[in-house]
Amino acid sequence: MRKAFRPAAFLAILLAIARAARGTADVAMQHVTVGGIDRTYQVEVPSDVVAKPALLVMLHGHGGSGAQMRRYKDIGTVTGDAAVIFYPNGIDRGWSDGRTQRQGADDIAFVRALIATAQARYHTDPDRVYVAGMSNGAMMALRIACQMPEVAAVAAVSGGLPVQWTNACDPGHPISVLGIDGTADPIVPYDGGGVYNDRNGDVLSAEATMATYRKLDRCGAARALPSTPVAADGTSTSFQVWSGCARGTSVELATVAGGGHGWPGAKQYLPKRLVGVVSRSFDADTAIWNFLRTKSL
Repeated sequence: MRKAFRPAAFLAILLAIARAARGTADVAMQHVTVGGIDRTYQVEVPSDVVAKPALLVMLHGHGGSGAQMRRYKDIGTVTGDAAVIFYPNGIDRGWSDGRTQRQGADDIAFVRALIATAQARYHTDPDRVYVAGMSNGAMMALRIACQMPEVAAVAAVSGGLPVQWTNACDPGHPISVLGIDGTADPIVPYDGGGVYNDRNGDVLSAEATMATYRKLDRCGAARALPSTPVAADGTSTSFQVWSGCARGTSVELATVAGGGHGWPGAKQYLPKRLVGVVSRSFDADTAIWNFLRTKSL
């Protein structure tokens, strides 16, 4: 039986995330008009960026912002000079991942505009466009993996594929996908179902989400990698890898046993009673970049 929906607790989560997004200087805000709507984003460009760097688009969770996403766990410390990183802002601090549509905004068109901007201004490699996201941003990244042939690979942390895409996922080519999900996530259930007690649409389970892309990519059998040792917070992570997929793609699932709704290796951004344990069993930034950086169209 599901727990009763608690509006006060849900509001506390959103307010805490919003508070975390304020008070720290970041890179300058940029603007682009998409469908008549002013959309905003921030850009992180390494001072010694390589020629034809990869483009990494980082999508915040519901209630967050691009600036908050960057401060929460700055993946730029891992990508170094190899990538230009865009941190876009969703409409009303969220993304139209398929469960909801925000003010008629076209988030797919927005990401396409970001890709075009990155290639024009920073000469990013059109064959190495990556998207990673957390929570609602992870669900949007998985939607992108269903609809955008411009993208080579995505990583989704604490977010399953919205059920709306179960039979409508067609990226136009095989695409590499990494999922990182906690078995004790109280917001987005590992086994699928209603996001935060059924009020925000359903998602597939972590396993079913990966199965969607394994089928698209025509992958072979799974291979299990060694699990991480149990961390001081009681979590550990196991890894499944499906390789032998079409066009050199791969699908991977990191299952964080006892992990909650968070980015492994990042700080415990909210109390455990609200989001569970943000695992310290491995560093998601490093795992994500090691997965993405070798992928190409």
